[in-house]
Amino acid sequence: MKFSCVLPVYNTEKETLHQCVSSVLNQTFRDYEIILVDDGSNQSTAFICDCYADQYSNIKVIHQENMGLAGARNTGIDHVSGDWIVHIDADDWIDADLLQKLSCAIENNICDIVFWGYRACIGNKKVEYLLKNESIMEDKYEIRKHEMIKAIMFASKKFNDIALNTTWGKAFRTKYVKQNNLKFNPDLKRSQDVIYNLYAFDRAAEVLYLPTASYNYRLDNDSLSRGYNTKTFERMTKTANACLEFADKHSDTPEYKIAAFVFCRRCFRNIILQDYMNKSNPQKRGIKKKRFKEGLIQEPYKTAFSMVNIRDNEERDHIESHMIAKGQYDILSLYWTVRKIARMIRR
Repeated sequence: MKFSCVLPVYNTEKETLHQCVSSVLNQTFRDYEIILVDDGSNQSTAFICDCYADQYSNIKVIHQENMGLAGARNTGIDHVSGDWIVHIDADDWIDADLLQKLSCAIENNICDIVFWGYRACIGNKKVEYLLKNESIMEDKYEIRKHEMIKAIMFASKKFNDIALNTTWGKAFRTKYVKQNNLKFNPDLKRSQDVIYNLYAFDRAAEVLYLPTASYNYRLDNDSLSRGYNTKTFERMTKTANACLEFADKHSDTPEYKIAAFVFCRRCFRNIILQDYMNKSNPQKRGIKKKRFKEGLIQEPYKTAFSMVNIRDNEERDHIESHMIAKGQYDILSLYWTVRKIARMIRR
């Protein structure tokens, strides 16, 4: 059994990239390859990648023009030679025994996808996230699949304590990926993992859970709020519509459509954080508030906030969604400020 670890790289800091690559090189399980996809990085980062490939025979580097995260991951998938694909973000790192644990689990179970827990790492603080109710995994996959797919769209509390909406923290059987032509949508620039996982989990015959927090996710609480981008509305809306498209293909499962609208609400929340309320947005508060209300009446957000019953779904951020649905820009801004201060105090 061989694992292919796909690492998209774009101008990653030298020390950060070294920690990530070293965490794979230090694996106790030795049958693996590392595929570094240099997605149009600067010369310094590209040179570092080449140095790794020169030093280690199981590291290959693919240089390409910048295609974004989706394009980089697709390139990695095209070049794998292993039986299983493990996606790792270049900012993060894995425990030394992860591949060994995966190998043991896969040898004893027939499955297409394996997922496991993670640690959120903020400075020196680490918080583990594992599936609290493992008994739900005892059901046949056809029974629990609906809840897992809803969780990918942030609409199921049963899997709330673990990240099903990311491609990191998971291993995908290569043959399964190739046979189903599972690709990341290169037109999506935000939350591409959500759409990829929807189709991957939907087509899988079996999904296995590994009860270990062996993925270390480097978290910055302020990264989302700092990331001001004038194209946020356009990019998040594309992803929201792609999620609705998935739900429309499953008209026999109406709960997916409700979950998709829950995801649309989350997309709009991210638009608020990265645009309408972003401290780096130079627009005056009155203009940002006006744009917030204009965005709220555009589709798919108009329908998402009007048709999803806040009390009946399992949405994670139902309090925030209630404020947004009411157009309460100022109250929402105050609510987020208080929450941010509370987080700082807890640290």
